[in-house]
Amino acid sequence: MPAGEAIVGDLSTVSPLYLNSQRIVWNPYMGDTATEGTPAPRDLFRRNEVVFRAEIRVGLEKMSANR
Repeated sequence: MPAGEAIVGDLSTVSPLYLNSQRIVWNPYMGDTATEGTPAPRDLFRRNEVVFRAEIRVGLEKMSANR
């Protein structure tokens, strides 16, 4: 979307759908955070760091305006 523009809508007719439970995957020991500047994996435990990934599947349901 171009800068300076927005989406406007009536959210009273929209309901969120949670299609799955939230899932978190993490590894506190070794992280593959390699870049060109630091090509080696990092020892996250010794650096007191954690790498995690959180996922959730959601959707929107449009309801009729005659509630």
